[in-house]
Amino acid sequence: MAAKELEKTETSTELDVISDDERALIEANQSEVDASEFVVPILKLAQPLTDEVTSGEAKPGDFVLSLTGESFSPPVEFIVSGKGKGRFRPGRQGVRTLVAYDTALVPWKDDPHFGQPFAEHPDAEEQFKARVDAGDIDWGHGPPIQTTFNYTGYIVGSEVPVRLSLRRTSAPAARKWNTLLDAVLRGRYWDQVFEIGSEQQKNDNGTYYIVTVKGTRKTSTEEKSQAIQLATALRNQAVRTVDDEDGKVAVEPDAKGGLEV
Repeated sequence: MAAKELEKTETSTELDVISDDERALIEANQSEVDASEFVVPILKLAQPLTDEVTSGEAKPGDFVLSLTGESFSPPVEFIVSGKGKGRFRPGRQGVRTLVAYDTALVPWKDDPHFGQPFAEHPDAEEQFKARVDAGDIDWGHGPPIQTTFNYTGYIVGSEVPVRLSLRRTSAPAARKWNTLLDAVLRGRYWDQVFEIGSEQQKNDNGTYYIVTVKGTRKTSTEEKSQAIQLATALRNQAVRTVDDEDGKVAVEPDAKGGLEV
């Protein structure tokens, strides 16, 4: 499937303060949220070895919707409803990829450290770096379990909520994004539309792509209402995430002993 360009939504004039009538409408809409209707697919950044790229359905640097295989040419406009950290263990040599959307306890039942704090797992970034600093191991390709920065929201022009997960080489973009969401918007994530792009990088192992992010414009009233409804479902844990990892890992540079968080 060829990548498509998304049309920009016209900016509308809106007030920073929500009126009583609008708040009542939003609360009424939120009361009708059906948890079974929110199935959030992963929006992944296509790398040279991603399945959709090798099959000719997308180009490296495109954003691909895991549930449908639909691809989007960057940049895309994105509205955030919620964010958080998680963990990611890439699949290698027949071992499946494992994802956790929480950084507290290990949820993977086939892991010998199941139910224990991630911070105590020898393969997680915290303990792995400590072992490197102590001279017990080399950094090599980095920690087997990486910290991720996860953003759930909408691509402008799409009715399907998606989750974008950034890790390692896209960590600088995540830090910038979090600063804008927390220090500038002060938790009102849905007030701003963000432009999400991709940028080609190279190292000794080859070419890979990282995510870029910048704020663009204020959301329209309709865009904001849609994002707030999803944010409510997220807070009520009424959202299921659909993962479609193919086990292929992006070629990324080593962090040389430092945490990229």
